[in-house]
Amino acid sequence: MRSGGEDVAVVPEDESLCNDLTLEQNILLSSYEKNSRFGGILNSSELRYLKNEMISGYIMPKQQIIPDDIIVPEGWFMRKKVSFYKALASKPKLIVFMNPTQRIDIISKEEIYEDIRSLKKQGITSLIISSDIYELISVCERLLVIQNGKVQDNMMVNENAKGLIIKKYGRFLKDL
Repeated sequence: MRSGGEDVAVVPEDESLCNDLTLEQNILLSSYEKNSRFGGILNSSELRYLKNEMISGYIMPKQQIIPDDIIVPEGWFMRKKVSFYKALASKPKLIVFMNPTQRIDIISKEEIYEDIRSLKKQGITSLIISSDIYELISVCERLLVIQNGKVQDNMMVNENAKGLIIKKYGRFLKDL
């Protein structure tokens, strides 16, 4: 889902997947505008490559042959991952995550965190909006505390600061 600028993608709290479309169609939908040329004509070979890269590289890495008619998977974890890669397929410079691991078990959360951390290596900035303090200190380098539209605090997240952050703001955020 594009929001605001051309180089911004959003991964909403409740994934924005179309159940009537295949996994391929869901992922490619977000890259349509970026990859279409000349008034909406898609470069099908680019899109096929992008689909195979997203599905084989991230979603189903062990499968050799990827059928075109894979449906959107069930379960919060896989749907969150597909929503993430749908945003990534649009080649944004910034991805905004809204409560990225809500309704996800603890073990699966770490995989989502790794996906978010991997964006930095790709030159993509992440903005995490979350009510889970442990999520924020697990994936963020810097925290901005905003209250009534004003920045109340701006701090770097490092091993020394994590305890202070939890002590100072933990009571305001969800403690899992």
